[in-house]
Amino acid sequence: MGYAGPDIDAEMILMGARLWGDLGLDGIELQLNSLGQPEERAQHRAALIAYFEEHAELLDEDGKRRLYTNPLRILDTKNPALQDLCAAAPKLIDYLGADSLAHFEGVQRVLRDAGVPFTINPRLVRASTITT
Repeated sequence: MGYAGPDIDAEMILMGARLWGDLGLDGIELQLNSLGQPEERAQHRAALIAYFEEHAELLDEDGKRRLYTNPLRILDTKNPALQDLCAAAPKLIDYLGADSLAHFEGVQRVLRDAGVPFTINPRLVRASTITT
């Protein structure tokens, strides 16, 4: 929303969670990840490219196409043959600095205090579709 602070991010997530309840939606799992700051994302991107270059023979055509344009999207693959490779890939959370980690922890704290269950998904790189 353009405002600083984990409470603002958490508030947006809480509104979404309340909407799910108001709509009577069941079986929804909230998954969180942090994209950090631009410098942190750049370091992670470089690490991903290096990692996937080392395993280029295992990438499918889609992964090879995305390797240099958007390597984060490789993590989002639905290809079962790439799941283990992606699970072992560098995780963005390992590149987050103190400020980004504090922000991410703050979001989690607000959600826990509000009783909203969530899981951390280090491979989450965009909003997922809802499946029940």
